[in-house]
Amino acid sequence: MQKQYLVEYLKGGMPSLVTSVEDFDVGAKVVVEIDGALFFGEVVKVVTGDSEGELPIILRAANEADLKKHEANVKFERVALNKAKEICVKHTNELKLLTADSSLNDSKLVFTFSSENKVDFRSFVKELASIFKTRIELKQIGIRDETKIMGGLGPCGKEVCCRQFLNQIPQTSIKMAKNQSLSLNPTKISGLCGRIMCCMSYENDFYASVLAKMPKVNSTVKVDGKIGTVVFNDVLKEKVTVKFEDGDKSEIIEYSLDKFNKED
Repeated sequence: MQKQYLVEYLKGGMPSLVTSVEDFDVGAKVVVEIDGALFFGEVVKVVTGDSEGELPIILRAANEADLKKHEANVKFERVALNKAKEICVKHTNELKLLTADSSLNDSKLVFTFSSENKVDFRSFVKELASIFKTRIELKQIGIRDETKIMGGLGPCGKEVCCRQFLNQIPQTSIKMAKNQSLSLNPTKISGLCGRIMCCMSYENDFYASVLAKMPKVNSTVKVDGKIGTVVFNDVLKEKVTVKFEDGDKSEIIEYSLDKFNKED
């Protein structure tokens, strides 16, 4: 029976879904086969459920020879990346090389890069192939993945989440900031990558579920037999503040969420 795992085997990308008939624990060192190329990787998550399409496979658990080859590759990849950066300058200034990954069987050398524009790198790849005598693959990644590779400190003062522990980058949106009543100033809600911070997604389900039960601000509600207007919602405390008006007099009272009924 095929089992599924998230395995990190390329420095320039998020963990990928792979399959195997063997059992592996999180943290296991494995050899992943992709189109005949073998890459050293580590299991970061055991996945349940089925997936569509053909997936790379875990060929085997990494043995002593694989570990030694991986250590040698790490040293070679640093040299290869620096050499590739030197060569890249001759071909284009619009391509930013980030990482290099060499396969265990020396059949492929994968470089990741970022670029704001579409780049014709065919001549660059041709020269790399002539130098390294192997198949060259250039893989473009987005700004979020680039931040994961480069790392850095987020607005909270800690290392960015994508570098620390995130196996997959969550979907974020401006609505999450609105749900949490945060400033919509891009500088306040954006991470180092310039996108909305991943941490916005952590508590969003809670905020969304509570807000769904709350009346909207400025809406009319009936509570304790009186008609009032909602002036503030405190999602964390699950409190609703209502303003009542009677002629020249007004009264503001805070209620628990389960205390009042919304007017239909």
